[in-house]
Amino acid sequence: FPIPELLTLASVVFLYDESFTIYGGNIASTMAGEFSFSISLSLAVLGFGLLIRAFNEHRGKMLTALIVALSALSHGIVLLFVFGGVVLLATVWFERRSTITATTILITAVSLSSFWVLPFLTGHAYMTDMKYEPRPSGASDSFWSMYFPLATFWDIVITGFAIIAFFNFIKARNRTGMWMGIYCVVLVFGVYFGRESLPVIGLLWNPRLLPFLYLLRYFLMVIGVYQSAVWLVAFYRLQQLGRKALQQQSVEEIKPVESISDNPKFNLAWVTVFTVLVVSIIGFRFQEMPFGKLTTNAAGETIYRWGFISTKATNDGFVDGWARWNFTGYEGKSAYAEYRAVVETMKTNVGHICMTCQKWKHPKRREQNRRD
Repeated sequence: FPIPELLTLASVVFLYDESFTIYGGNIASTMAGEFSFSISLSLAVLGFGLLIRAFNEHRGKMLTALIVALSALSHGIVLLFVFGGVVLLATVWFERRSTITATTILITAVSLSSFWVLPFLTGHAYMTDMKYEPRPSGASDSFWSMYFPLATFWDIVITGFAIIAFFNFIKARNRTGMWMGIYCVVLVFGVYFGRESLPVIGLLWNPRLLPFLYLLRYFLMVIGVYQSAVWLVAFYRLQQLGRKALQQQSVEEIKPVESISDNPKFNLAWVTVFTVLVVSIIGFRFQEMPFGKLTTNAAGETIYRWGFISTKATNDGFVDGWARWNFTGYEGKSAYAEYRAVVETMKTNVGHICMTCQKWKHPKRREQNRRD
């Protein structure tokens, strides 16, 4: 506590990220049809957690292998992420026992998923090429906009705190944090070098690797924010300690400064504050804040106002509308009556319709119908 809870909040931010709509993992991509990607990514994150537990506690290897295999079977792109992540975790741990554990899990996971994975990797010659252009494409596109797709302010905040967390993890020799940072760098290179194709894997639309980079960066960002808060509070308390020591000319009665990160009250307060902050930002983005309202300013523009904070009404997020459209179903659409009439007609007159189609397909009958 509170790292797992903070990572959950980072996942929520990732889900509501609207900077991409088809790459996979977030709500927009899921509503666009990437359901299996979201399922696979969830299993991949669970698999990484189980693998780290297996390294530390030396148990649960078969369960980990099963989850990794299910993730690989759910989506071919996440397959690269989950297997690559297992290999990198074993490399970062760099212990004989952890290497044996990772090898056992990999062999078992590959064996469980090989009935689909092997044909997928070896049968590219028989697959349909979607003809997606690798990014960047066009004069207005760039790797910079791919790696940093948000507004400049948010890109600086997210990446800045992620870098802080990464260097703190290196200093503390925290292998899980080091793995996340190193994997971000690997994914950056993967997007760059995956423009044409990958060895063995073959064709790959390189932006499909970006969701993994975004997710890990969000993870590092929330930890970086937390670490910065811990450092600021510790600095403030040390300043107070110094002032008391100067005033009393003695340190015998001064209590030592406790570890801030081990203080349950501080951690609970920080998780609460950060939860309110994340919910408020997302709520304001989707214009769903309590007491928020649409008003018209002096220039005649419609704006969304919440207290003293305001933004243009056109800045409303769109994934809530996408979700509403998907889950209202056919019955909730304005043209449902027409659609149902077509289905009912096909249901009752399918034989007549098929016979008519066959007559029109026959050249002599088609020519006779034209003359008639």
